Amino acid sequence: MGCGSSKSEFIQVVNVPSTTTSTIERKERHVHFPDPEFVLHKIPGSRLQNGINHNTNGSRPVFKRVQSPKIPANTRASNFKMAPPLVPTSPKLTVPRKRPKVPLADVELPPPRPPSTKREDIISDVAALNKVDEHALTAPRSMEGSVEILARYLMVPARSDLEKVRGFYRWITNNIAYDTDSHFLGKRKPVDAESVLRLKRAVSSGYSNLFAGMCRVARIPAKCIQGFAKGFDYNPFENFHELDSTNHCWNAVYVQDDWRFIECSWGAGHLDSNKKFIYSFKEFYFMPDPEEVIFAHFPCMGTDLAESKPWQLLEEPLDLAKFNKVLKPVYRAIGWGVQFVSHKISVLDVWKKVNVTIQSGDKVSLGVVSAQLIQNEKEIRHHIMILKLSDGKFQVTVRPPTKGKYILKILGNVDPDATETLGLVEYYLRCHEAIPDCQPYPDHFGPWGPVTAVQSFGFVSPESINPSIVTDNGRVTFSLETSKCIEAVTRLSYGLGNIADIDDYAMLESTANEVHITAHFPRNGFYKLKIMSKSDKDDYKQAINYIIECRKTIELSSPLPKVYKFAREYQCRLLEPLDLLVTGRTEINVRFMSDKVKAATILGRKFQNVSNNEWEAVVTSCSPGEKFIVYGSISGTAGSFKSLYEFKIV
Repeated sequence: MGCGSSKSEFIQVVNVPSTTTSTIERKERHVHFPDPEFVLHKIPGSRLQNGINHNTNGSRPVFKRVQSPKIPANTRASNFKMAPPLVPTSPKLTVPRKRPKVPLADVELPPPRPPSTKREDIISDVAALNKVDEHALTAPRSMEGSVEILARYLMVPARSDLEKVRGFYRWITNNIAYDTDSHFLGKRKPVDAESVLRLKRAVSSGYSNLFAGMCRVARIPAKCIQGFAKGFDYNPFENFHELDSTNHCWNAVYVQDDWRFIECSWGAGHLDSNKKFIYSFKEFYFMPDPEEVIFAHFPCMGTDLAESKPWQLLEEPLDLAKFNKVLKPVYRAIGWGVQFVSHKISVLDVWKKVNVTIQSGDKVSLGVVSAQLIQNEKEIRHHIMILKLSDGKFQVTVRPPTKGKYILKILGNVDPDATETLGLVEYYLRCHEAIPDCQPYPDHFGPWGPVTAVQSFGFVSPESINPSIVTDNGRVTFSLETSKCIEAVTRLSYGLGNIADIDDYAMLESTANEVHITAHFPRNGFYKLKIMSKSDKDDYKQAINYIIECRKTIELSSPLPKVYKFAREYQCRLLEPLDLLVTGRTEINVRFMSDKVKAATILGRKFQNVSNNEWEAVVTSCSPGEKFIVYGSISGTAGSFKSLYEFKIV
């Protein structure tokens, strides 16, 4: 439903001669014609009019059937005796006569001007319209004899013009399908109101004509507005021009002393990827505010744009050049109040990369945001990074792999736990220069950073967490504040493919009020570091997702020492060495911190408590293949010693 229809579809044929076979408008039949087997006779003292006998005294008889006499073949007409005349059985019964159709007079239209109130001021609660909606959605087929009959039926429960218009909108959006054959195949069908009601299919002008026809019955001022729309097949690389044929039609209706927009065709549903119409009612298109409509609708009636500008219903109308550039958000993004902070135009010129920032509005908060990069109808994966910033902001970074044109689709959902995101906006990118040997991002859904429920796991101040880290030496060490000693683990992945035992390159240790993370990176590129915390149900759920760019690695980067569960239980933190691989038969200084450990050993040598919570031992490493493990006890030397850390001798 994209663009709607071209100018030619707005043409309505009227006063079609009766000899025309393809009649567009049919006259209503108010009566049944007399049975053709009836034999009409003239009654003495009566006159014959329209094939019906009438008494001269003004009464209208109903005739009873009599058998026609059989006439011999050789009988002359002059000798023929007429059959007895039909006589009336009751002077009260009448034969109805067909009345000529009288078109409804047009309703005078007040001059267009911006509405004095917002939609939410006149429709504070949509539930108040439920009775009108239900009446419209359950309208019987018997009420579809004509636009007038249907409109009068829909008005029955309405207590105001607004409720009458609501009934029209709900019936049309529930019963009229978009005519894809007319739009895509050029199989034009009539678009006048009566034809649309009969065919139950229409392009945008048909929807508009039917709505205006119902308003005419209700004597409510309504106007069909022709213009340009950024619909299904909209291409922002091709601008609209003043002399182009318009491609869409919608309505303005005058209720409560203001003009309001009605968009029946877009409110009825949408087209899927196969160009098939899908019924999908949209509340948004019932009387949206003008500043929410101008993103996608530009009135253009005739060749003088100045005459059409008032029908934007804006204090400061847009010109066509600005309309071509302005960003077109999806209706739900407007309804949710999403703000497009960094870029308010559709087409972006890109050199190497671009950062697009959006922000939750005052109405609802975005729980999750995702994005897709499309080129030639194919998704280009691993070249988009989304960061969740403070104040409800999300930053979408795009690094196109090559020069060319792309579509950036930004999606979102207000539910932070949603596994599906819905379209918010589309940007169109012209990449003039790409990053040489552009490294791909790791596979990830949604924004990097803490999840919405991160505080429930015990993490403090999630707004201070920066999920994007850069290292020039192949190593990262950082701490996170917690409200308690939490049980958590890490998972590491690489953007360019698999690395054997890559989880061994990250280590997490937990103390009373901190979590300490150490990670090594064996190759250049982007890594995903995921922190998973134990929930109340004893399962691990993701808490924070970091994206780490390693620009330079150190030679022979080593995995980290193995951390046993008792190291976490005893709230230990290893200070050195921070490599899994240790050279054999060399002197090594081993240090760790713990408030709970009362005694520790390694290769039979005791650790010295050099401060309140720091333990240190200097030992000569063993031969390759032998175990090199740190043991600790929380009950002193007489207690049970548990494995804390393990190193590998090489």
